[in-house]
Amino acid sequence: MAFVNIFGNSFVWDDEEMVVKNFSIFQTTNIPQFFKQATFFSGGSGLSGWFYRPLVMIGFLLTGVLFGQSPFGFHLVQLVLHLAGASILFLVLKELFQLKAKKEATPLALLLSLIFVVHPAHVEAVSYIASIAEPLYTLLFLSAFLVVIKSRRKKLTSKQFCIVMASFLLSLLTKEGAIIFLPIVAVYLFFFDRKAWLKKITPFIVGLGGYLLIRLTFFGIQTQRPDFLSPISNISFYERLLTVPFVFSKFLTTFFFPRVLSVSQHRVVMSINDPYFTVPLILSLVFVSVVALYLIKTRSKVATFFALWFVFAVSPVLNLILPLDMSFAERWLYIPMIGLLGLLGILAIETKFLKRNIDKLLIVGFLVVLVLTVRTLYRNMDWKDGYTLYSHDIEIEPKSFDLQNNLGVEKYRKGEYEDAFLHFEKSVELQPEWTISLNNLAAAYENKGDDKMAYEYYLKSVETGNYYLAYENLAALTLELYGPEKTVEFLDEALAIYPNNTKLNYVAAISYYELGERALALIHAQKAYELYPSSQNLNVYQAIRDGKDIGF
Repeated sequence: MAFVNIFGNSFVWDDEEMVVKNFSIFQTTNIPQFFKQATFFSGGSGLSGWFYRPLVMIGFLLTGVLFGQSPFGFHLVQLVLHLAGASILFLVLKELFQLKAKKEATPLALLLSLIFVVHPAHVEAVSYIASIAEPLYTLLFLSAFLVVIKSRRKKLTSKQFCIVMASFLLSLLTKEGAIIFLPIVAVYLFFFDRKAWLKKITPFIVGLGGYLLIRLTFFGIQTQRPDFLSPISNISFYERLLTVPFVFSKFLTTFFFPRVLSVSQHRVVMSINDPYFTVPLILSLVFVSVVALYLIKTRSKVATFFALWFVFAVSPVLNLILPLDMSFAERWLYIPMIGLLGLLGILAIETKFLKRNIDKLLIVGFLVVLVLTVRTLYRNMDWKDGYTLYSHDIEIEPKSFDLQNNLGVEKYRKGEYEDAFLHFEKSVELQPEWTISLNNLAAAYENKGDDKMAYEYYLKSVETGNYYLAYENLAALTLELYGPEKTVEFLDEALAIYPNNTKLNYVAAISYYELGERALALIHAQKAYELYPSSQNLNVYQAIRDGKDIGF
């Protein structure tokens, strides 16, 4: 019931570049290309980005084949994956809790799995279609892990070996972060199945080897640092170190008190005098100390395992090893939450609290589930569409450069041009190197009739990064302001980057035709029509073919 109201929600944020505009996911013949490219539509130069997630793209394709381009189908598939993963989680928790308690294991595992299902922090992982990797790679890993747990003190059969290996391989092909599951499995085997440690870690190693072979063969390994523009990615290592307590505490506060939620969180800590350093540091130290003292006192292997699960899961997203595109994202809590839930479950079992108060605990637990469900239903309403989401979240994170830009886009689409202009200006002020907001500010100037300022900002956008819309807009405006000769000079560079861009070929056709180079114009006009067979592109092609006025 917690996610029953997501089916009327629209595509938002990266959904547009990964699904709506990404025509490749609606043609089954493109499946081989998914193993050679990244994930984002790039306007005519293949799929771009830093992420290698071919299974995500295949998942989008299969969903599109089944349901078309309606967001309903994508939401349905994502929710099914989330529920399926939670069902496997219930079985995993039950098996692990049974190491300490037989009678109480099942109801406790059920309660904690329900909390996992309805937790508001998972709205971003379930309602946000571009985050499908979270429930999918979790489901795949938990399936492999359950096979390992079920085979405790037994040998893996050939069938089980293949299932574990394939599930882990597919998990890695869904999200690179699945590598964290390797130490989680290693710790479990060391604690609870040490004699078979090597044999049962082998299918995971083989799966990793298969992943590396596929990636190196078709995509390669990115050695260059991702060009993230988030504040956390543009501060020193020392400042990122100061920000770690804040990020760590966000995992805890979002889990225990999921009241303030936002899709974009960019806070950084620049000094030890910052209150966002002191308070989170105290909170983090208290949590770590309490858990550490409990583990030392009880020497509980199961509790230690869940604590390490949490540590392994949060370590890559603390922005310490490698800065990311945000300081904190709620979807990053998806895997770490399993460690926290398991830790709470074992605490209830080992302190004998559960055995003496199981009825009361279950009643309180289901009240917690109810409260979390209500919060999730309300948060799903924020995700109704881009305008609603950004308008809500910008009140929480007004200094988020991407929220400012995205709200500007939504206001522009609604015809609220003056407000949109102000949001684009604010976004550029917060992050002057972001090619997307520079392009959007240029479009806002063009809408105002200030073509010279528009040209200047389009040019800045092109110089800052390869954003296909900036190239398209600059080409069209160059033709309008400076004529075909200068436009052709620019198009030489633009088409080298985006050879299959419809609009660039369209502008090239018009430019070459005006210069009297009809043969070249016809080639570009034909290509524009083949890429996007619209009536406009057809009319231009026919006019050039017949030597008529194209009326641009």
